[in-house]
Amino acid sequence: MWLFNGNNMPDINAARSQDANGVRWLDISMNAQKNGADVVFKNVDVLNGFPENNRFDIIVSNPPYVLDSEKLQMDANVLKYEPHTALFVPDGNPLLFYDRIADVSKILFDRKGVLYFEINQKKGQETVSLLEKKGFTDVLLIKDIQGNDRIVKADYKNI
Repeated sequence: MWLFNGNNMPDINAARSQDANGVRWLDISMNAQKNGADVVFKNVDVLNGFPENNRFDIIVSNPPYVLDSEKLQMDANVLKYEPHTALFVPDGNPLLFYDRIADVSKILFDRKGVLYFEINQKKGQETVSLLEKKGFTDVLLIKDIQGNDRIVKADYKNI
């Protein structure tokens, strides 16, 4: 499992509850490590590089997806405590991280793999289309408990 997730506490808790064997946490922020997750942590800016020496079956990612124009709608406590690099993307390129992580995952999957993304609820269909164009199959758009688009799951086979 490979996580690009910043300070996302549900993901940190999931990592804490798993056997740390095989869990890799790659992120631009060191906050995940500070939160006590017992995983192999490596500081990585996925837009500028990634370690190519590992292979994975599952990649779970909660990349930045809040549009810059949505900042004013954010709760003050989120803006105060969450690193802005873990939250915001430019309005003109909202799928920036999804595009890059999809490309990276295709390289890092062994023969096949499953990619999970948490997404901006307004970008569900765009994210699905992006993954399908990149050769992912069985792409599912999953709603959260409030009925908003929230997760995309996609399979990939290296041929």
